[in-house]
Amino acid sequence: MEANRPLSRGYMSNSIKDILRSALERLHYRHKRQKFVQQLLERNRELESSLNKRRRIEANLRRLSLLDGLTGIYNRRGFDQAFDLEWQRAMRSQEPLSLIMIDLDCFKAFNDCYGHPAGDSCLQQVVKELRHSLRRPGDLVARYGGEEFVVILPNTTSAGAALIGEEIRLQIVKLAIPHKCSLSSKCVTISAGLATIYPGADAEQTPQILLTQADQALYAAKNAGRDRLEIFSDAS
Repeated sequence: MEANRPLSRGYMSNSIKDILRSALERLHYRHKRQKFVQQLLERNRELESSLNKRRRIEANLRRLSLLDGLTGIYNRRGFDQAFDLEWQRAMRSQEPLSLIMIDLDCFKAFNDCYGHPAGDSCLQQVVKELRHSLRRPGDLVARYGGEEFVVILPNTTSAGAALIGEEIRLQIVKLAIPHKCSLSSKCVTISAGLATIYPGADAEQTPQILLTQADQALYAAKNAGRDRLEIFSDAS
């Protein structure tokens, strides 16, 4: 009968060829798929690398936008951010926060007398001493204006901040930078105003109040003859 007739060799050969062809096609498809997946992974790594590089650049730009180009310390914008952070921290910890406003005495006259390049060099030398006088990681100095600087002293009482402020003043005097046009000394000096607040003790206290008090103390130091540190007092 036809149903019992054995398969011919030609038919078996074609069947084997079909099986092999199908197997090769599957292998080829698998290879293409693996290659495609590998390309996707490589592309993903490239995108991640590019994204990380962009993030580093953006972070560096943000950091640079907070720094003063001449001195390398925080600028006014950097100070504002740091000051707000320390204020919030002091509120939570119920600890004192001290601020020292510093101004170089007769600095406009210094620039007029020696020139702006010498003025820039003077500022850089002063900042170096300011940073050297701040030994704790949390202490910070920023350039607040042209020749005006501000020091943030977290968890520092008025007495402790006064010691630091006086040390800063003396270190600037020791620099002995000539200033023949000064009204207070023959060398570059600073006037400083100190104020201290316990942010968590009174809900009505604000960062601006502390800034204003330190500025008033600075004004008092200038009025008293310059080259000195004055501490804010409600009675003053």
